[in-house]
Amino acid sequence: SVCAVARCSAGPDKMTEIMDSLQGSLSLPDGRLIACCIIDSDSEYLFIAVHHMVIDGISWSIVLDDLASSYSSIAEGKRPELPPRTVSFSQWLIDSSSDLSAEEYEYWKESAGHIRAPAEISGCVPFVMKAEINLSDLKNNGYGFENSDILFASLALAYKDLTGSDEIIVRMEGHGRSGFRTDRTVGWFTDLYPLTLKTGNTIIRTLFESRKALKSVPRGGIGYSRLSESPALPQITFNYLSDAFVYSGSLFKSVYGIPMGRTSDMPPDEVLSLNINDGGEAVILSGFHDGTEIMSAIPSLFIEKLRLIRDYLENPGVMMRPLSDSQLNVYLDEISHSKGTAYNAPGILRLGSGYSRERILDAI
Repeated sequence: SVCAVARCSAGPDKMTEIMDSLQGSLSLPDGRLIACCIIDSDSEYLFIAVHHMVIDGISWSIVLDDLASSYSSIAEGKRPELPPRTVSFSQWLIDSSSDLSAEEYEYWKESAGHIRAPAEISGCVPFVMKAEINLSDLKNNGYGFENSDILFASLALAYKDLTGSDEIIVRMEGHGRSGFRTDRTVGWFTDLYPLTLKTGNTIIRTLFESRKALKSVPRGGIGYSRLSESPALPQITFNYLSDAFVYSGSLFKSVYGIPMGRTSDMPPDEVLSLNINDGGEAVILSGFHDGTEIMSAIPSLFIEKLRLIRDYLENPGVMMRPLSDSQLNVYLDEISHSKGTAYNAPGILRLGSGYSRERILDAI
């Protein structure tokens, strides 16, 4: 069957073994794409494993909302009725596969030129970390920075501290849904593309560079795969999942800190994979590193830099009011490049005859 469902009892130390077994039971050739299990332990847990070929992070919000809605309907003795699907995955494939424009081709060609030769992978060490930082509080900063700007800047600052490099190039995982009506479509829409960030010599300049780099990406990065049959990718992955695993009901509560077993049998081609999830009152970091000194230190230092930026934005040292996009661009461009932006009077003003030059200067 497509979905295998089970119920079992296990102590907390055996839960990982059960979840690992369920994930290992998935098979594309045999059509087993979903496995579910209710585990009786110190509490009741619901574990759901879905083959990655048919789901991405954003899809989980849809699945969990539908599951909670179906449960409520069944509890009321009703037949579950779910909203219709939006654009199909096959239609998305057609619509997202258009040829690159000349400008987009040049952008991706230049981006690919920054990618270094791949390093040998020395190991694969998984990690999960939780930081008591509420990303919702950061959205109200007077500069208009988005969470992705702040998180990307945190990674760049951590990397600079450890390597001394003012530049980091990462493998970005985009959601691949920009410009498409997929809010009710489950599937794996993820797109991968390289992005380079240069850090500034201050927090605010690094935040500006982060914002500028992210906004420069054409079509959310979906076109990079069209550059060639197998375009190169950096070995540091940055994946901001936002609140992808958050849903609107109260039937479930997310659990962190219990290892869920395997995620893939494929050997990694990354030295660091950093997944960031907005858990509401906390930020959840998960992924793996290659075990080397620098890569193993980045996750914890990333959290330190995120706290540093949070504190800076809460007390920037200047009074700010919310700025429009154009105001923000002018302000940040000036402090980033230490240059002024003039707003001249319309044209040059011609002086009338008979007026004293000295008095005009005094008036100015």
